[in-house]
Amino acid sequence: MSELRQHWESTYQQKSFEQLGWYQTQPQRSIQMIGPKEEAQPLIDVGAGCSYLVDHLLAEGFEDVTLLDLSPTALDQVHHRLGAQRAQVKLIAADLLAQPLEPRYRCWHDRAVLHFLTDPKDQQVYAQQMKGALLKGGRLVIGGFAPQGPEKCSGLPVVRHSIESLQALWGPGFELVQQAQTLHTTPWGKEQLFLFTQWHRKG
Repeated sequence: MSELRQHWESTYQQKSFEQLGWYQTQPQRSIQMIGPKEEAQPLIDVGAGCSYLVDHLLAEGFEDVTLLDLSPTALDQVHHRLGAQRAQVKLIAADLLAQPLEPRYRCWHDRAVLHFLTDPKDQQVYAQQMKGALLKGGRLVIGGFAPQGPEKCSGLPVVRHSIESLQALWGPGFELVQQAQTLHTTPWGKEQLFLFTQWHRKG
């Protein structure tokens, strides 16, 4: 098991979701930027963890959702939580940077995976993976710590991306549609400034 996978496995095994810094009951900014199912499915949520985003998407009528995370423990929690609805969700426990992905998604959602990739080479692989999976005309939704946000998350260093650094990473084939800075409050009351962006893949 890789050191990074062990980190996330230990995190999800030792704490309940409600004790984790990124816990949300209502991931409103993500839901707003993803938009209606008619425009955003099939959808893949990378670094999904045990987020409640999938529960909200299913409640909105989504029927084709893929969750990818490095931690099998996190995805097992989602599997048990969803009950009968689990048939509408595909779970992939894998390293995003190495996992082959089908080129079929109309929406790629990421809340706080990209910002953990501090090596520029890993960022490039991430971009290649995204471009290989997201259809032309598709929607890219990225959330991570804003330039003024924290320097670490879950004890790990992060990259605080700007609009400019994201645009440089995607290249000219992506057009910025909307952006928003959002304050997230951890379960222990600490505020973290996030930057959320929605991009349109041209073509």
